Amino acid sequence: MKSYVLGSVVGAVLALAVAIISLESLDAQGNQLFGLFLIGLSIIGLLAVLLLIIWIYYLTRDKGRTPLCAHGIMWGPVVLAACIVPVSESMDDARKSRFEDAHPVMQEIHINLTGRDLWFDPRNTGGTHYTEMPMRGDKPEKFLEWSLYPSPELIGSGAFLYEGSRLKQNVRSMRLYTGELLEEKTKSIEVLIANKPSYPDTDRLASVMGFRQGHDATILVHQYYHYPDHIEVAPALTRFAGSQRDRLWGKIQPVVEFRGVNLGQQPIARLEINGQAMSLGEEAFSVADTCFWANTPVGEAILTLDQPLHLRWQTIEPPHRWQEATVPVPKFLTENSKGERTRVPSVVLYFTGEGSVFAERFEAIDLPAQKLGVRTTGLPEGMASPPPCGMAYAGYNPETVQLLPR
Repeated sequence: MKSYVLGSVVGAVLALAVAIISLESLDAQGNQLFGLFLIGLSIIGLLAVLLLIIWIYYLTRDKGRTPLCAHGIMWGPVVLAACIVPVSESMDDARKSRFEDAHPVMQEIHINLTGRDLWFDPRNTGGTHYTEMPMRGDKPEKFLEWSLYPSPELIGSGAFLYEGSRLKQNVRSMRLYTGELLEEKTKSIEVLIANKPSYPDTDRLASVMGFRQGHDATILVHQYYHYPDHIEVAPALTRFAGSQRDRLWGKIQPVVEFRGVNLGQQPIARLEINGQAMSLGEEAFSVADTCFWANTPVGEAILTLDQPLHLRWQTIEPPHRWQEATVPVPKFLTENSKGERTRVPSVVLYFTGEGSVFAERFEAIDLPAQKLGVRTTGLPEGMASPPPCGMAYAGYNPETVQLLPR
């Protein structure tokens, strides 16, 4: 009876060596990992060559009729040992994916209306924006924006403020610091969060934007308005990235893009449309004293335009009282022709110095032959004259963008 003991022993030793080095490499880093690679290359390489020689000998001796079980005894343990690293990495990736799914990256914007400098707990700033501290009290028009990347350690400590994509229900306050932090003259204060956050109905966008219901962190931003004696949280749709916006083009969807022209005397720090908070970005909605600030993006909202808009806003100067206006939105008189694709329905809001607001509706439309057109309702009824920098169409090049009939 032919023996395969030597091949099975060498195969077992080779499998053991592969397993040991694979297990050690899972925790090794840097130079240690490089050292293991060199050791593994020499030991495993020699054993693999020896096993290959023995295997070829068996094939020659048996004239190609070596039993399948003999092949399995020699090479099976080696193959299984070689699977340790890829299987472990696959399991780690799955655990990481589950963790990131349960604890997504969160986006925050902080608006300082207290009149004093503020510092934040670095655990709640992502630890990457501390060079921008303090948040200046004399520059309320400058907001601080950051992304929070939760770690298992942060989640385990209970310091992370969010559960999924929502602020934890038991979060009632936020710890802030005032004074000169670097000179150890800081005062720690616990500031009350005075409102219960109201979230946009993002489930209506799940199928269009390509996320599962309840997993909307990529399109949400939590805005924290810091007033002298309290904080208010205003979750809003974040500014859509180009790829996100492209998903909306040509679709029946409830998102409206809002732009604005501030013809008043003060920058606007906070804006709501039909009860939905708007994300103004990294700074307040500035006064349009130059055409650079004309037609400024002021956020997106989930709504339809068949009813008047109810607006509320606050400026950066105290006492931060709400100003309100009900604004009718004009209708278009024509429909898209065949082959035309509307991008995102849009409205320009004109804030006057007298507290009135007017709305101009417009749409960018993809025309045949890869051309672009714009349909606009023009000067709103009741508005005496166009603003100095023109209406919505003024932001387009008339040589390349066609103005379509209303």
